[in-house]
Amino acid sequence: MSTYSVRMFGFSGALLATFLSGFLLISAAAADLSVYIYDGPDDIGATLISDSISITPGDTAYGFEIELTPTGDGIELVDIFIEDESLDLVAGFSDISCEGGVDDSPDDSEIVCIWDPILTGTAVLNFGITLDAVGEYTLVIITTGESPEDEDIFEYTLTVADEGVPFTFDAAATRDFDEDGKIDGFKLDFLSAVDADTAATGDVSVAGYTVTSVI
Repeated sequence: MSTYSVRMFGFSGALLATFLSGFLLISAAAADLSVYIYDGPDDIGATLISDSISITPGDTAYGFEIELTPTGDGIELVDIFIEDESLDLVAGFSDISCEGGVDDSPDDSEIVCIWDPILTGTAVLNFGITLDAVGEYTLVIITTGESPEDEDIFEYTLTVADEGVPFTFDAAATRDFDEDGKIDGFKLDFLSAVDADTAATGDVSVAGYTVTSVI
């Protein structure tokens, strides 16, 4: 259990039995998944058309879409996977849909879509992604035609970054530091891990009081 002590001033005649309400602590607990074009050939044939999707690590982000616009003789197979910053494969695909094709994905670390006959028109692939930790990931898309020369590789960066979200305390008790019968602070207990060193007075609000320090 994590504990904060909050010191305040600017109130008068407050009794020690006063109940605390309206406290919020800002802590990095969520993530934003932003999609940027990382690299790709000049003749783009697989475009990630999802602009920005917010996720929480460990939860599934839905709504990823890849638009295929075949060139040449068309597309026979699409292979999609995710690498972390160490270039290790990351499992986490779900809810895969291969428009007009067959989902032949071996597990949740890879998407494989196959078209027979070969795809010559536009198609959209849909899927969800679960990423458990913040960091930078690379989404790799490989499209293959009827011959080995008909292969294109596209890479997109998926950035999961910290974003502060509010959460509430689990228990609170008042404190009279100078023993004058007035509330000088509150002791706040959290069941989740909280690092007091990362909190500033501006991160904490107590209705009706002014917070002067967080220790």
